[in-house]
Amino acid sequence: MRQRCNDSNYAGWKYYGGRGVKVCAEWDDFTVFMAWAYSHGYADHLSIDRIDGAVGYEPGNCRWATPAEQTANRRPWGTAR
Repeated sequence: MRQRCNDSNYAGWKYYGGRGVKVCAEWDDFTVFMAWAYSHGYADHLSIDRIDGAVGYEPGNCRWATPAEQTANRRPWGTAR
């Protein structure tokens, strides 16, 4: 999540940070993020997913999702949303 948004050397950065997708300042404190994660269903087999791809990583826009759920919620690369 952070690398996608902050590291311009990351292979997929242009689809995240390069499009203006950011991680909310609230989650700069890992203990705050961890509390959110556990209270919202974190499990090792899930990964973080943005509900609305046009909005950044923030509590009201993220969930823990299976690979199938993430596939259903992705935008085709190279298209504007």
